[in-house]
This record gives sequence, C-alpha cells and structure tokens, in this order.
Amino acid sequence: MQRVLATRNPALDLFGVGKHGFKAGSPGVAPATTPGYEFYNAIQEELANLVEGFGEALDPARRDQIKTLLLAALANKAPLASPVFTGAPAAPTAAVGTNTTQLANMAALQNAVQSSAAITSGAGGAADAITASYTPAITALTNGMSLFVRAASANTTTTPTFTPNNGTIAAKTIVKGAGSALAAGDIAGVGHWIELQYDQALDKWVLLNPATGISSGSGKIIASLFTATRAVVAASGDTTVMTLNFMLAQATPVVVDWRTWFGSNAGSVVYGDARLMLGATQKSRSSRIHVGSSGAGYAYNLPFNGSTYLGVLAAGSYTISLIWNNQSAAAAVFNPGPTDASVWSQADSEIIVRAAY
Repeated sequence: MQRVLATRNPALDLFGVGKHGFKAGSPGVAPATTPGYEFYNAIQEELANLVEGFGEALDPARRDQIKTLLLAALANKAPLASPVFTGAPAAPTAAVGTNTTQLANMAALQNAVQSSAAITSGAGGAADAITASYTPAITALTNGMSLFVRAASANTTTTPTFTPNNGTIAAKTIVKGAGSALAAGDIAGVGHWIELQYDQALDKWVLLNPATGISSGSGKIIASLFTATRAVVAASGDTTVMTLNFMLAQATPVVVDWRTWFGSNAGSVVYGDARLMLGATQKSRSSRIHVGSSGAGYAYNLPFNGSTYLGVLAAGSYTISLIWNNQSAAAAVFNPGPTDASVWSQADSEIIVRAAY
C-alpha cells in the first residue's frame, strides 16, 4: 500500500509530515492531483490479496466480496463477554500445577485429578513437626481445606504440628475431633496416609483418620470417632450409660456407618446437612429402640431386626446417650433395650450410628 507520490501534484503533508493527500484543481489556475499508475496498482493488489487471502477467487461481477468475507470472519469470533462455543474447541494443555488464568482443557483437568498433586504429598520434617509440599504451592489456609500426607514416622507427642508450605504458612497443632489431643501413635508411621482438615475456629489441623479412627469403605476418610465418657451404674444391674460423640468431617454425598462395640468410648454429634440414623443389633434376640431428643422432647419406638435404621434427628449438634436395659425413653436420647425382661446381651452386639444424605 502507498500514498500518492509527491510528484503527482498532491496536497502536501495533508495528513501529517510526508502524508500527502489529494486536492481539487481550479480551471485555469492549478491542476488537480493526478494519481499515477503506482498508486492504483497498490490499491488493486491490497484489495485483491485480501479477497484471495480468505480463499476466494476474484469475481469481476461482484462489488461486495470484501464486505461478505469480513462479516463472515467476524461472525466466527466469540464475544469478549460470556462466549458460547460450539463443536469441540481446543486449547493448549496446561502443565500440572499451573497456577495462572490460562484456560484449562479436559486433558489438563484429567491430568490434575490423576496426579492429585494439589492435595497429596509425602511427609517431610520430623515425626512431630510434619511438613509437606503441594503443587501448586499452598499460600493461604481456608476453613475446611483437606490435605493428604503419607506419614514417614509415628507421632510420639500429643501435640504434633503440620504445615503445607514450610516457611510460608505457620505450623499448626494437629488435633482430633472437637479439638481433643492426639495420642501417641495416632499417626501410625510409615505408609499411614493421614487426612488433615483445617479448622479455622480452632486454628488447628484436625486428623480425620487417627490410627483408631474409622474410614469409609471407599478408603476416603470421612468420619472421626473420638473420646467421651462411659459409666456403669451398678445399682441398676446391667445398665450401662454411654455418651458417644461423632463428627462428620466431609460433606460427601454417601452413607457413612460408625460402629462402636460395647466397652468402646466415644463423645456430641456434629454434622452438616445429614439426618442421623440410629440403630442397634443384639445377638439372638430382637430389640426395641427408644430414641428421643431431650431438647425437642420427643421419642420413638421401633422394632429392630439388625438391618433397619430410624432417621430421627435433623441437621445440627447433638449428644447421644445410650442406656442398656428397659430404662425410660425420657432418660436418654438413644435408649435401646431388649423386648423381654432379660438384660441386654453384650456379646456380639453393637450400636450403629449412620449419617445419611
């Protein structure tokens, strides 16, 4: 492309220094600008190359080829805001650990999921001062953040610490549910994959699968069974009063069973949008279940054959007390007892608490 030459009687510097333009003539005074062949050749090839560059042949019968081609090309472009793609648009595959605003295609997402580098790491540091590194690096803690670490040693103290980015994030104490201290060996040692969830209110990492904890059948640790009190009331014969605390650690849409055998200790029920399902099994006899909430003042009776659960509690926080023998339903929140006058058979019997979504 070129402008009219200075030798063609132009309007000199019309559009700036050296940017000549055209001027009209005045009969008998001054001639008009007369473009030369070089100007017309430049315009011709510029326009012809545009048409042919779109893969079209020049058509002397048309006067709208450039307009048609430009409009068609623009129609193929997504708008800057809220683009809607069709077909199977492709994008470069970002490397695992990319932490930018680059678009993620399906291959990048699959690679990220399969690598699990963002949430899994081997343990560094020491047995009671665990460190880990993740990709991309974790630079801040958020409430409920869950991370997996393959332990290298068993904890020897009740107050081990963990940081997912040593030198950037301060180490926090590891606890069990409700902030209770760990026991030595709750982190079992080499090969124990521990799941830690950051609790902002506690400002601590909650160990969801201590060595004595409970995991789901899939291997995903989603519940923690922790310490409470147990008392035997001798004056009432075979009556055992227990308080069990259960905490649902992940809002995972599955059914989770907690089972505690007689003699186990456990402590309030804290869970999200689940309903609590209560049940009991007793060897060689059917059972009657009394279920009530001391706060709400209601109770239920249910013949129980070892495979039936009764959904009784809405989402919230509860303490479940267990009383054996034919105690009054008003005496406890959860009161299973035998259907006959005999005492509860403890052998091979268990209490089952299930959180169901």
